[in-house]
Amino acid sequence: MTARLRTIGVIAGTALACALGAAPAGAVARAGTGAAAGTAAPAVSASLATASLALAPAPAGAPAGTGTQVLGGQGWQVQSTAATTQWTSGAGATAPGPRVSAPGFDTAGWLPVANDDGGAAGTEAEALLQSGACPDDKALEPVSQGDAGPSSVFYSDNLAKCFGPPMTSAGADTDPLFDVPWWFRTQFTARLAPGQDARLVVNGVVGQADVWVNGTEVATEATVEGDYASYTFDVTRLLRPGANVLAFELYPNNPATMLTLDNVDWTPVPPDNNTGIQFPVQLHIADALAISNAYVTQDDAPGLASAALTVHADVANDTAARQSGVVTATIAPPGGGRPVRVTRPVTLAPGASTTVTLAPAGYRQLVIKDPRLWWPYQMGGQPLYELRASVTAAGGPPDEAAPVDFGIRQVTTYLTKGSAQTPDGVRVFEINGVPFSYRAGGWSENLFLHYSAADLASQLSVIKSMGINGIRTEGKEMPADFYAQMDRAGILIDAGFQCCDAWEPSSGGRGVTSQGYHVMYESSLAIGMRLRDHPSILVYSWSDNQPVDEQEAASLAGFSQAGFTEPVISSAEYNTSGILGPAGEKEGPYDWVPPGYWYDTTHAPDNATDADSTLTNVGGSWGFDSEEGSGDTVPTTDSLQRFLSPADQATLWQDPDAHHTRRSR
Repeated sequence: MTARLRTIGVIAGTALACALGAAPAGAVARAGTGAAAGTAAPAVSASLATASLALAPAPAGAPAGTGTQVLGGQGWQVQSTAATTQWTSGAGATAPGPRVSAPGFDTAGWLPVANDDGGAAGTEAEALLQSGACPDDKALEPVSQGDAGPSSVFYSDNLAKCFGPPMTSAGADTDPLFDVPWWFRTQFTARLAPGQDARLVVNGVVGQADVWVNGTEVATEATVEGDYASYTFDVTRLLRPGANVLAFELYPNNPATMLTLDNVDWTPVPPDNNTGIQFPVQLHIADALAISNAYVTQDDAPGLASAALTVHADVANDTAARQSGVVTATIAPPGGGRPVRVTRPVTLAPGASTTVTLAPAGYRQLVIKDPRLWWPYQMGGQPLYELRASVTAAGGPPDEAAPVDFGIRQVTTYLTKGSAQTPDGVRVFEINGVPFSYRAGGWSENLFLHYSAADLASQLSVIKSMGINGIRTEGKEMPADFYAQMDRAGILIDAGFQCCDAWEPSSGGRGVTSQGYHVMYESSLAIGMRLRDHPSILVYSWSDNQPVDEQEAASLAGFSQAGFTEPVISSAEYNTSGILGPAGEKEGPYDWVPPGYWYDTTHAPDNATDADSTLTNVGGSWGFDSEEGSGDTVPTTDSLQRFLSPADQATLWQDPDAHHTRRSR
């Protein structure tokens, strides 16, 4: 679970931007958000308030057709809407949504795609790679995401040979293959009994999408936008016995105008601009009462002698009759032992919903004495408690929320006393009251959003072997397994919003519409719900610039509604925002500097060389450095041989400017 923040606060140490995992082949109120506690959330439809991880698989013994399933398990069929393409002869690309989303529609020749370990289809380029298609150079051997050798898309200039010259900045896609909408279509079976309710949960898309179920459009691109917002739709009347069809018409991602995923300078820009589906699409079927959004908050006693836990869960009655039932919450301690079990009756009018709260004031057994504390891996163990919550209506089977693993631990953060150089002080973080040095590296997802649990486990092994205790994920939200592995490994995450695109509007918010602020709110709500129970989450922050006022208010309202109580910081640089106030962080340098730099605390921003109020690249050891790196580095011989051909290696020393002047085709 999340650490309950007492003050808003620092990390002593620096974050090394060594780009762990960035190689494509690897690939909020008490303090913190308390300032936003009185901020009204932007208007939001109740149908859009369910986020990923809020739903659970069908419990053992439940009748067929109840619980939650991840769609796409039978595979996806993917196709461009262009009338003709050079890589497939599949029919129906230009067919309208009612036809494409109808059971029995012919998808012969479409690209078959399997869900990844995160339960999602990935991107358009991923579909091509899974199918062995290399659309631009038929002479090239079939390529894949393998990380070594001539058959790897990451070897030499294979990526450019397949998809053309790469994009060099955020914006609309420049590759004609990807500047049109694409279809993502899948079939599924849903045996819906009389009186049951079915909800489709779309956990964001990269770009925008029209959503179709069995020939009916349930949402348009005006609603479904952004990789991080989550949307829920009632599809009860659309489902039928036997085969059902879900289809997305995905519009090209443009991170300059859409609040979605952007690579910026973490990796090369992928040829399809990441357009696709990164997170699971779910179908939740429930009987009279449904439960979702279960989580735990904690209130720690001084010295962490005890932790008072509060369980929250949303219960809905989507029937036309009044319903009564019982909510049950069970918290199991790490490694076995006697669990804590509490219950509460609930009665809901037709179509009503409520948040059920089970607090220590009414259930003293929720006060855990001498709790087992979660620590970063170099400071202690990583014990995890488990929450299971369900609701049972009279005479029916239970509906279960997703099981929640959480750690009892506390993050505190504060600003040190100000100085002439740093008038607002600098930021410090502590874990369970203990100051520590945060040594971290930059991390990025797979270039085609193909999530691999095994690959992450391998990266975690490397991270630990380097003595690193954290990662920085700027605009890099990930599937559930990612955070579960980080929790178990004891690796901390400095998470946050992306810079240099639509997430970082100009001062005053020029150009941001009311819909844009609404998507910011929805995104923060879903992000907060996804991250709140994970002890590996140290902090969430904005990037280079502080948010504009409306953006900050909308985002903090989303975090607060989600029950996210970790520190939220206004900037990764030395900036100040209207609600959260001073960030107390710095960035840089991004190139090699002599060792003496790291002992230098005297640089001030008022000289000709370092005239920067954000203190970027100023001094080395005076405070928390959110981002910095050593600049260009020489890979190992093994790495060079894995991704460069012999000719590429010769060019390195024979023609050092080749990468600036030579085109791949």
